[in-house]
Amino acid sequence: ADPIFTAAETAYRSGQYQEAVHAFQSFLALSPADPRIPDARLRLGQSYFALKDIKRSMEELNRVVREFPKSDQTEQARLLISRIHYTQGNPDDSLAELRILLRESRNRDVAAQAYLLRGNIFVERKDTALGLSQWQKSLSMTDEQEEIRRVYREMVRIMEKNTVSEKTLIQIVREAPREFPADLSLFVLGKRTWEGGDPIKASRLFEKFYSLFLGHPLSDEAKNYMEQGVHLASLSHIRIGCILPLSGKQKEIANQVLQGIRFSVDRLNASFLEKRIELVVKDTEEVPEKAKARMEALAGDPDVMAVIGPLMSRSVVEAASVAENAHLPVITPTATAEEVTRTGTYIFRNAMTNAAQARAIARYAVGQLGLHTFVVLYPDDYYGTELNIFFVKEVTALGGKVICSAPYKRGTVDYGPQIQNIIQKDLQKILSRNADMVAQDQDSMNEWLKNYFPSFDAVYLPGYAEDVGLIAPQLAYYNISSVQLLGSHHWNSVELIRRGERFVEGAVFTDGFFADSTHTDIAEFVEGYRRTYGEEPTLFSAQAYDAAEMILQVLYKGGKSREDIRNGLLAQKNFPGISGLTHVLASGDMEKELFLIRVENGSFQQIN
Repeated sequence: ADPIFTAAETAYRSGQYQEAVHAFQSFLALSPADPRIPDARLRLGQSYFALKDIKRSMEELNRVVREFPKSDQTEQARLLISRIHYTQGNPDDSLAELRILLRESRNRDVAAQAYLLRGNIFVERKDTALGLSQWQKSLSMTDEQEEIRRVYREMVRIMEKNTVSEKTLIQIVREAPREFPADLSLFVLGKRTWEGGDPIKASRLFEKFYSLFLGHPLSDEAKNYMEQGVHLASLSHIRIGCILPLSGKQKEIANQVLQGIRFSVDRLNASFLEKRIELVVKDTEEVPEKAKARMEALAGDPDVMAVIGPLMSRSVVEAASVAENAHLPVITPTATAEEVTRTGTYIFRNAMTNAAQARAIARYAVGQLGLHTFVVLYPDDYYGTELNIFFVKEVTALGGKVICSAPYKRGTVDYGPQIQNIIQKDLQKILSRNADMVAQDQDSMNEWLKNYFPSFDAVYLPGYAEDVGLIAPQLAYYNISSVQLLGSHHWNSVELIRRGERFVEGAVFTDGFFADSTHTDIAEFVEGYRRTYGEEPTLFSAQAYDAAEMILQVLYKGGKSREDIRNGLLAQKNFPGISGLTHVLASGDMEKELFLIRVENGSFQQIN
């Protein structure tokens, strides 16, 4: 049992929750009387919670409370139960659990987290005074500096989210200017002012915070805002170029990209009486040679610090030498061809590539779902073919196996021939594995076919929503209904659910942007974009917005030249992009944490 428990604990701590579940279940089956049973049950509940399986999580946590009422694990279980009630929109149930927990708790760390959660609930109910009193108790029980910093960040998040009025915040600061909760209120005032588009006023508020609360857990963040405000005040007439096919066939995408860029730059310019950042927009008309000419014009303007675009891979390749010779940083927000970032050391790409998509879904399937054998059914265009190649390569590297890849033509209605081909190949492999027991003739094949059950774990369908919506029911018709369906970003359409109905329930796909994400920054971006342009932001507008934000962030930190911007971009390691957490590689490519989206009850839900 010892090595199994150790392996389970290691899997849990490394975030491999599916593996942790299997290992802890094995431990429990082997060692029903082991003193570590409460730990294993608690970890199971925590792992299920991390996997978004709330029902099983609650079953395990309640079992800990019921079977081991006096154990230390019961306090942890009650705390997570109360969090689940809170996140599921049941604050009264959460408060009931917290009352029991705080009445019986012997663990200061658990009690601190319980008071923090109580404070969150009361602030969200607009009872700010009671919420602040609970937070103060949480801080009084917390000793480690990093944990105190985490508590403050959580309090700031809740205060911002629930829009405690500016009048209330100012009143709190006046009543007790050098102690809690004045520190929290002053920091929230500064952050809200910054995000409201007035970084100069915000930097003065952070300067006041920094002078009043020396050595505060949020001092470093306040200092960072102060420095950014100083640099912003020193900006003077900086230009960013945009090279886009505004009059070509791709003009709709070009406009989405331009709106994403403008949304970012306009927010900064709103902080000043006069425009500090100017966009210089050039139309390529989808002609690669014109992209080169437009790059030459921008490169010759010393005020142009960086360029966003071109969009098409051929246009980027055509214009790359001009940017390289002029030491002009270029970020393409859409080009996906592999060779794009090999064309120069000043070329960057903030776009979801097909390789990244395939890699993300393969790692999720093998690493988190524990799946090992796959088939691929893909459209025989460039998109589907590339995704098939990259998926097979990644699955193989992870130790899995793709037993069959079958192409189909776009617009196909009857996918029976392709599915039957997959079944035939699967049956051949099943029969060959059982060659010593089963006759290898057509009669045997036909007999197995009557009772066919797939030997593979999942089907990867890197296609388009309207096609996949037809494929899924046909897979079920041929008894391929017990396997996981996996997909790519073109699934992100209501057509998938409209056509696929119940047959796509539980299917998972990747995308580079998810407008319905509950992440605070993304929700704020989507709301502001809708308000400004009267339409939904797309993957392209999100990637373009992030490209502009990364350039502006270098300027915030004092960048004043093209070389500063290039070096600043290369230094980005964990940029919190709207299109995913972004890490800039030495090659100029940007590695992203893509969104994993599952079909749940007829709608799309983010699961990471």
